[in-house]
Amino acid sequence: MPFQVQEVICLYAIKSDGIKIISSLLNNLSIKTDMFIAVGILWNLLGNANLNDALIHFNTLTCINELQTSFMNQLYLFHSQSERELRNDILSIITIISKFKLKNRIVDTGLLEKLCLVASFEDNNTKHPLTDRLNLKNNSQDFEMRRLILCIICNLASDTSAQSVISNSGMIKSLLHYFTNPTTIKDNKISTHSLNTWSDSMYEEIQLQSLNTIALLSNNVTFAQKFIDNNITTMLMIFLNWCTTQDGCKSFGNDFHAKGAKNTNLAHIKQALQIIRNIIISSQNFGLIFCDEICDQGLIPILIDYLNKQQTDKLETSLQIEIKYDILLILSIVCQDNSNNKIMFGNAGCDIVIHNMQLDEQKLYSGLGYYKLLIATIGALWSCVINCYGNESYFIERGGARIMMNLLEKIDKSLHNIILGCLTDLCNNPRVFTHLLSWKGKNRITAAHLFCQLWRQEETVMQVIRDENGKISDCVQPIIGKYQVNSEIVSLQSNKKSNSIIDVSDNIRSKIYAFFSRVGYQNLFGLTMTDRMTLEIIKNYLDFKKAEVLEEVEIEICREEHLEIVEEPDREILEAMKLISINKTEKIMQNQSIILKTNHQQELNQETVLYQKIMNNKMLMEESTRLWTEFVKRTSNHTYLTMMREIQLNEVKNTNLSSIPYGDLHRHETMIPNSNVTAFVGKHVKIESTPVKYLGGALNNYDSITGTMKPQPLNNQQHSKCINTSSSTENSIKYDSSTSESKVEAI
Repeated sequence: MPFQVQEVICLYAIKSDGIKIISSLLNNLSIKTDMFIAVGILWNLLGNANLNDALIHFNTLTCINELQTSFMNQLYLFHSQSERELRNDILSIITIISKFKLKNRIVDTGLLEKLCLVASFEDNNTKHPLTDRLNLKNNSQDFEMRRLILCIICNLASDTSAQSVISNSGMIKSLLHYFTNPTTIKDNKISTHSLNTWSDSMYEEIQLQSLNTIALLSNNVTFAQKFIDNNITTMLMIFLNWCTTQDGCKSFGNDFHAKGAKNTNLAHIKQALQIIRNIIISSQNFGLIFCDEICDQGLIPILIDYLNKQQTDKLETSLQIEIKYDILLILSIVCQDNSNNKIMFGNAGCDIVIHNMQLDEQKLYSGLGYYKLLIATIGALWSCVINCYGNESYFIERGGARIMMNLLEKIDKSLHNIILGCLTDLCNNPRVFTHLLSWKGKNRITAAHLFCQLWRQEETVMQVIRDENGKISDCVQPIIGKYQVNSEIVSLQSNKKSNSIIDVSDNIRSKIYAFFSRVGYQNLFGLTMTDRMTLEIIKNYLDFKKAEVLEEVEIEICREEHLEIVEEPDREILEAMKLISINKTEKIMQNQSIILKTNHQQELNQETVLYQKIMNNKMLMEESTRLWTEFVKRTSNHTYLTMMREIQLNEVKNTNLSSIPYGDLHRHETMIPNSNVTAFVGKHVKIESTPVKYLGGALNNYDSITGTMKPQPLNNQQHSKCINTSSSTENSIKYDSSTSESKVEAI
């Protein structure tokens, strides 16, 4: 049958009150086949018709009572598989009905109380008339019934009437029984009076679903208090310690909550962390006590050791990233306003924060959850590192301030506010100033330039009126954006904030002002003219805000028609304050004009210097061209060369002093005799050597081993010359020696 036909038939069946009729027949059918058919019809009505319309007819006292009676009758007929499957089919319909968001009748009929009793009687070993004849085994049908009951409890956890029923039943203690290590499943029986145990795979699935149920119930303060009273703190720490230290856990990964955690214990860690996080967040009065207890039992070292182990993983799954996010969120909560926990966070925690802040941009926007992890990392930095001197010093020494500046430069606008807040608080430590002021970003920009640029971007988003040079255009409203101007100022209660005060926390300008107030406005490098114009506005941001609040007060008084009630001195003070703020704004505008003029004059001076350099270069080029032309002319025209030589001689002659009688004094000649060169010759002459191909090269006979020239064989003629030379040398030596002896005797 086509789907459209089924939908039309189901719609007519619902309108004709078919759900009520079929539900009333469930307990009057004696043949099991007819009951299967009736349950199948109800399933088709839920699956093919409009779900909301069907749930409205299912969620009635009559229908719920019939389903409850039918389920309880089938509950004790557990001998055959078909009877157990029919029981689970009825329970599945009840599970879908429990998702109905309006007033649910499952609690009013007492069905929820019976379901809690059925799910917990084995774990608590309770005796009740309903459970005397009940015997659950380790078959798949009984396993599915437990899972369906847990789903119903999760669906009804937000209902206030259901919360009291669940908390008063034994379901809380039953759920806590599943804080058992999976490695000891075979040695631990779920039932205290049954010899049957679940298989390893079944136990893991029911355990993860029970932990997920505890995590959902922990969002409620009542359940959180119940869990704490039942010593969940110790159970959590034992279970979490096992999860983070045991590497040999082989998870089957069959359950929905174990998706992506096969052969690992990630699913167990995730559920345990969510329980801790939900209890801490939901608990207001006793949350601090729970935090102190769980931290005293070693929560922080366990979590930090686990994060250190995970840093070596290069390929991380979305489940691992989510676990890291939960850990950092828990650390942020337990370390906030607790100096002892911050000390326990220590250097190892600072290394984790630094590592997570150095994420690649491709990872941040990959959709795996790294962006959320970065937010949790910044939160951990603010709660665990800042305002702890030891952690701050180590963080700064490891280059944390520079990493934050790099992150501020590359991250999108949504995280600028919290990063600037962290930087501003980090500036309480004087060691950070040298790191921030010496930072260089892309294109060698400085921190001061980056903050001025962020200020201008924020004002562009707010549509603050500025001229083309970034100068203030409106002296009455110098920093107010277009949205704030168009918004109506209304009278507010004393505990509510006005638009001007909300603006301080909504944008980043107050953080930038606080940063410059701590760093200072002098000795800032890398600023452009536009940056100096912006810096004038930043310097007077607080005064502008005061004037803005004063204007809001005046407008509010005028609109409430109380201006005539204000006395004359107060009115004069109000006008004087307004006039002072306008005069100060005009003075700032004058300072900006001076900056513009100074910058314009500097540009003119630079242009003049550059023009002078260009002219000098042009003159040098012209002189070089003239000299080259003269040289070519002298070398190519002998007549011109002679003429130039005569001119040179006359110049030399004219330079001689005629008053000095030279006489026979030797003077240097200006002419080189017998010179055949057609150019003026100086002392130094460049002579090209004989080509290597004729002489064999200077190193032709060089011996690289001895470092000397190799001896060459001599021919007969050379040999006779060497003999004659040696004999003449000996005679000369004898003559010299005799001469020297005669000289010595004479002396």
